[in-house]
Amino acid sequence: STLFPYTTLFRSIIPGEMRFEEADGTKHVLAVSSGFVEMINNRVKLFCLTAESPEEIDIRRAQEAKERAEEQMRQKQSIQEYHMNQLALSRAMARLRVTSHKEI
Repeated sequence: STLFPYTTLFRSIIPGEMRFEEADGTKHVLAVSSGFVEMINNRVKLFCLTAESPEEIDIRRAQEAKERAEEQMRQKQSIQEYHMNQLALSRAMARLRVTSHKEI
């Protein structure tokens, strides 16, 4: 959506796929971890633990992380462990999803 030129925006983000386009038209897609995004005067800053391009992601490791998280989700666990495993699963799935988008 389009925002007014001097709108200030702060939002939390969850692990997922981030797409953006530079001023010169170059398009990018990244797998990002949880964090937050800040937009002030049409300038965006992303604060997260990781932001990986498809080329930086080891698909085998991401698949293994997904499988580990799925197995942990099947185990009896505390609420905190459940949320941590859910976050790990989301992160692994985002990384795998980004690697399938070599072209935007």
